[in-house]
Amino acid sequence: MTYHFDDLATLNLDGHVQRWSPDGVRTAQGDVNDWLAAAQMFAARTIEAAPELDGPQWLAVSDAWLQLLAAAESSVGKKGLEWQHRDHNLTSVLLQKVGPRAGVPLRDPARLLDSVLDLMPMDDPATARELGPRWRELSREQIIELRMIKMLVAPTRPVRPLLNGLPRARELDAWLEVCPLLP
Repeated sequence: MTYHFDDLATLNLDGHVQRWSPDGVRTAQGDVNDWLAAAQMFAARTIEAAPELDGPQWLAVSDAWLQLLAAAESSVGKKGLEWQHRDHNLTSVLLQKVGPRAGVPLRDPARLLDSVLDLMPMDDPATARELGPRWRELSREQIIELRMIKMLVAPTRPVRPLLNGLPRARELDAWLEVCPLLP
């Protein structure tokens, strides 16, 4: 473990941004729990500071957040969709708290929507609609895919009005419609 994971709880947002900047994150090494703690504290500090951040700060925060997630995935692996799920949740909370902002990845509803839809484990909501009601008959892998759909769309629900007018919004709606049928 490197110093990157020391004193995470005492760092303010600027400290996290510096620690996880492209220059700072390059040498970070830790186990999965270190990375989870880092992501959790960074997200908490971002949510706390969100109303006071200005344009350049938002860009620095977004860049450092994405660097942190990429470094975590590089260091300990994908861990399912852990890193993407954390990104989706933080983006959703920030969109709810401070709204969208052009050019800021953490406040970009289109980025959230595209990421969620690109990670769908099935190509077509009709397949999920067909499988959902008889999930008890399915293989473990198929059940996990159906559960993953619900997990992926969850962060989009509270920000769905912000997605209106986006090219893939109807695609999301089709997935949202099948969710009540899924395990």
